[in-house]
Amino acid sequence: MKISIGMLAYNEAARIGDTIRAVFAQTLLRSMPERVSLIELVVVPNGCKDDTAGVSRRAIEQELAKLPEGVRSRVAARVEELAAPGKSNAWNEFVHRIARQDADAVLMLDSDIGFNHDHCFLMLLEKLEQSPEAWCVVGRPLKDIAFKRNKSLVDRISLLGSASTATGPATIAGSMYLIRGEIMRRIWMPVGLLTEDGFLRAMLITEFFTNRSERPDRIVREERASQIFEAVKSPKGLFKHAKRLLVGARINACTYDKLWHLPAGEDAGTWAKRQQETNPNWLKDLVRERITGKGWWVMQRGLLMDRFNRVLRKPMPKKLLHLPVAIVAFPFDLAVLLSANRAVRRGEFRW
Repeated sequence: MKISIGMLAYNEAARIGDTIRAVFAQTLLRSMPERVSLIELVVVPNGCKDDTAGVSRRAIEQELAKLPEGVRSRVAARVEELAAPGKSNAWNEFVHRIARQDADAVLMLDSDIGFNHDHCFLMLLEKLEQSPEAWCVVGRPLKDIAFKRNKSLVDRISLLGSASTATGPATIAGSMYLIRGEIMRRIWMPVGLLTEDGFLRAMLITEFFTNRSERPDRIVREERASQIFEAVKSPKGLFKHAKRLLVGARINACTYDKLWHLPAGEDAGTWAKRQQETNPNWLKDLVRERITGKGWWVMQRGLLMDRFNRVLRKPMPKKLLHLPVAIVAFPFDLAVLLSANRAVRRGEFRW
């Protein structure tokens, strides 16, 4: 078995060294199972204006030297810089050009995360091996504030919001997921997406937009493995993050509608690649086409009440716990939604 690990990075010189050290501390690398013949780690800085690439090279050199003699020959690591910024473009470059094209599994990581313990990667791999119907395995993302001893009121509200989305079918957080190699290489990410993980999930559970019944079992969760990420704390940061998710969801919805209506026999995985080659602005053109004639309001209906609807679906004790949060958050949700609607109408998809 061969495993490729991709770490896409943009201006992460301050934190990527710690992430690389945490990767090399994983038992999958330090005590590599016999069935794994090769693991490659490729850091892909894209459009960086800091020394992300230099920090990465130095950290990789140091960590390779620390590997046990018995596994060092089976681990390769390097940095591949891209001039153009953008996660979706970097994703395509890594998956289809930079990574080994014979990799049996591909692990994607953010460059600013930690892990709850050193067995995360091994657990993800074992979960995928034990789940023949699954194409992808994910962990459970954890905010760094979950580990604070003295949590503020804002911290507790933030964690409560995370808990409200932690149940149900497994979804994909772009910060860590493992996918079968042959499935990964069938996907081309539309360049310009804001929520790549949402698009990837849709491709998997619809089996490349061929199954409207959906297959949520194509993605499974390893409950014991978690990536730890820095929670957004400032009001400005929270607003920007929420707006990005809403605009990204609208872009994705337009893309999904197109993919469901491709001609018979057209492969959704390569359709986006061909569009990008013929028209670099195709995604923005597609969104403009889909929202034309909708008037002032171009977002999906029901978004404003989405938080309340999720609360109403909970059992009574949890309803009482989450309802005050929904009420307090309503003015914030409204402001974000109005701003996102304006951004989509103007075609402002990057900020």
